[in-house]
Amino acid sequence: MPYAPSCDSRPLFDIPLPSPYLPYVKSILERVEQTINDHRLIRPGDSILIAISGGPDSVALLHLLMSLRETYSLKLAAAHLDHALRPNSSRDRQFCQALCKKLKIKFYSIRINIDIMAKRKKISVEEAGRQARYGYFQALSATFGYTKIATGHTLDDNVETILLNLIRGSGLHGLSGIPIQRDNIIRPLLNIEKQEILAYLKSLNLPFKIDPTNKSLKFSRNRIRLKVLPQFLKLNTSAKINIARMSTLVSEELDFLDEQVKSGLETALITTGKNKIVLDLRKLRGYDKSLKKKVVEESFRRLSETPGRLSSDVFSRVLKVIDGGSGAKASLGNDIILENSQEHIAITRSTARPSISVALNGGIIPINIPGITELPIDGIQLESR
Repeated sequence: MPYAPSCDSRPLFDIPLPSPYLPYVKSILERVEQTINDHRLIRPGDSILIAISGGPDSVALLHLLMSLRETYSLKLAAAHLDHALRPNSSRDRQFCQALCKKLKIKFYSIRINIDIMAKRKKISVEEAGRQARYGYFQALSATFGYTKIATGHTLDDNVETILLNLIRGSGLHGLSGIPIQRDNIIRPLLNIEKQEILAYLKSLNLPFKIDPTNKSLKFSRNRIRLKVLPQFLKLNTSAKINIARMSTLVSEELDFLDEQVKSGLETALITTGKNKIVLDLRKLRGYDKSLKKKVVEESFRRLSETPGRLSSDVFSRVLKVIDGGSGAKASLGNDIILENSQEHIAITRSTARPSISVALNGGIIPINIPGITELPIDGIQLESR
C-alpha cells in the first residue's frame, strides 16, 4: 500500500496561497534567486539533479527550483538514498517518489546499508552516509548527463559544520564552512536559516518528513545542534548569522591566499607532469612557513586522483624534509611521496596499480583497473575506476 504522509499531500502548485504569506514566500524565492545569480550557481539550460531526503530542506529546495524552472529553462530530476538505518526508512523513499510523481519529474533511488559500510571502512556512520550519497549522485550525473547536483544545505548546516571543524582543530578551510559551490555541486539554500525553511513550508502547507535519528545524541552533528548551538544563542541571539558571516569572510581571504599559493608554486616550479612535480628547494626554503606547506599541498592536489587537504601531522613531516638533507622523504598519502633530492624537492605519485583478480567459471580473471574487463559470460563487461 502506498505510504500516505501525515501532513497535507495536495499537489504543491494547486495550493491556494494565503495572502498574508505572499510577501514572505516571495522574499525567500527572491533571496534564493539572488544567491544563484551572485554565485553563478545555475546557467540557463542546466540539467539539475536534486538530492531529496523527504526532510524540510530538500522539499523546500525542490519546490523553489520548480518555481525557478522556467526562469532558467531547467531540466530537473531528484535522487534519494535510503540509508537503511531505520526499519521503516523505506517510507521516506515512498514519500519522495510520490512527491516527484505529482511534480512530474524523474525520480531515482537506491538503498545502501550505511551501518555495514561504516564498519567495513572503519569510519563514522555520518561520514559513510556522506560518501554514499555523493558517490551515488555523481554516478547518476555521469550516467545521465546532469550538469549540477543541488543539495538542501542551509545556513544552520553551515554553522554546525564550522563548529564541528573548530572542535576537531581544523585550519582556515574548516572555518570557511560548507562551500556554496564545489565543482558540480551547488547549495542554493546556504544563506537561508532552518526556521525560515520551516515557515516557508508551513505557509504553503507543503508536506515533508522528519527523520527521528535527527534527535539521536550518538551523532556528533546532532549534539552540536541540540546541545552546543543553543548555548551560543543564549550568549548572542545573532550567533548563527555572525558565524555564517565569519565563514564568508574566511572564504574570501582563502580565495586571495589560493592565488598567492598558485603564484608561489609557479615561481618555484622546475618541471611538472602527470605523476611528478619538481620544485626549486632554494626558492621553497625562502618562503614563509605557511606558504611552504601550501605550495606542497597544491602540488599534492594536482597529482592526487582523490585530492584533499593535508593534515597537520603531514605538514610537520613536509617541513622536516624541506629543511633536512638530501634523501629525506615523507609520505603525503594517496601513494604520493615528497623527497629532498640535490637542491630539488620532488613530489612523485606511484603509477603502480592494484592487482585484483576474480575466480569465475573455474578460471582466474585479472581485472583492469581502471578500464573494462571482458567476462566469459555473453554480453557481460566489468568497468572499474
